[in-house]
Amino acid sequence: MKFSVPSITFRKALERVAKSIPKKTSLPDLGMIHVFTINDKSLGIESTNLRVFSKDEIEADISTQGSILVPPSIIKVLPDDGFVTLEVISGYKVSIILEDGTKCHINGRNSEDFPEVFQDGIQEHSYTFPSLAKSKEDIKSLLGKLKYAAHCSHSLENSLQGFRGLYFVPGKDENLETLSVDGNRLAVSILKGSYQKEDKRDSFPLGMDELKILESWLKTFSYFPNQNSALSLFFLQRENGAKSIRVSNCFSSITLLCTQAEMLEYHEYLEEDSSKGTQFKAVFKRKELETLIKKFRGVSSDPRMGFEFRNPEKGLDGKHTVYFPAEDEPEISTPMPEEVHSLGNIKGDYAMVAFQSRHLIEALKTMEDNLIEFFCDGEGFPAYFYGENEKERTVIMTLQML
Repeated sequence: MKFSVPSITFRKALERVAKSIPKKTSLPDLGMIHVFTINDKSLGIESTNLRVFSKDEIEADISTQGSILVPPSIIKVLPDDGFVTLEVISGYKVSIILEDGTKCHINGRNSEDFPEVFQDGIQEHSYTFPSLAKSKEDIKSLLGKLKYAAHCSHSLENSLQGFRGLYFVPGKDENLETLSVDGNRLAVSILKGSYQKEDKRDSFPLGMDELKILESWLKTFSYFPNQNSALSLFFLQRENGAKSIRVSNCFSSITLLCTQAEMLEYHEYLEEDSSKGTQFKAVFKRKELETLIKKFRGVSSDPRMGFEFRNPEKGLDGKHTVYFPAEDEPEISTPMPEEVHSLGNIKGDYAMVAFQSRHLIEALKTMEDNLIEFFCDGEGFPAYFYGENEKERTVIMTLQML
């Protein structure tokens, strides 16, 4: 096997594919990168940890067909410019020749036993979400939405507490819903767009480890040279019911095996019309409230925090407040920012509702919208935090304040 290729192109492809290599494995082949010729002008590069499969195709000047497994350390010897020639010599030793004549050798492995998983043609498309990202800005926005949607799962320490990962659910109006949940919270992020779908509604749960690999892989896309390089999202299902998620464009793809988590019927926890059926509502600026909570959270010894909304119809003086209880010290309370105002009908002189402060901070710091709508029926009922256009929704169970 022998080929020549632009060094930077080869290195970038290796870096992207290497995201799927497991940190620890008892199978030596899984710690390697599979490099192989597709035809006289195309080179394939792939790796897997048996749950995630990454593959890139690049143009190359191929002299001799073949395949080889190379260690990821090859990335360190490739420069930013010029061409590099790679040749398999005696046994499985690989010779790397740089444009300036510099030579180095690395030890490869036989590729015959490299696992073939997630190959094209063995799965059927259940849903296709085209043009998921067309630019670096789209990637940044997508990563932000995934981070927000998964923030409920980051706090889970083990699988006994619930599914640790992210549900992908092709939703109504041809939008894609991504969500996570624990025993006290639900976070939903909606990706606007359109997809080709089947009539059956289904969910594709992706574990946290696979989600981290996907996020790391997405960060490798710094530019999109043409329309064909836009990323598309595919939801795949085999005849035996096994599900996977693939993100790909014309030269790169990553396929991730879904977990066996059951479909979450979460819509019953979401208020379709936030203007009805709630005791009180408020709108506030996200950054200002997040700063306020962080400031006083470090002072109070109690992990809880509360909102107190005063009823303006009762002629009460003072503003709505945020307060932090403490068992052995005075209760801390501070006015909410000026922009916060009550929108609903408060029963009685005032209404109070409390949360775990950490839960609210995690929601606020991952949301993108500046104005957040908050509404709740009071103590013991779920509290809803919606973004301006309702693409981001968080539900947090309230606590009792004794």
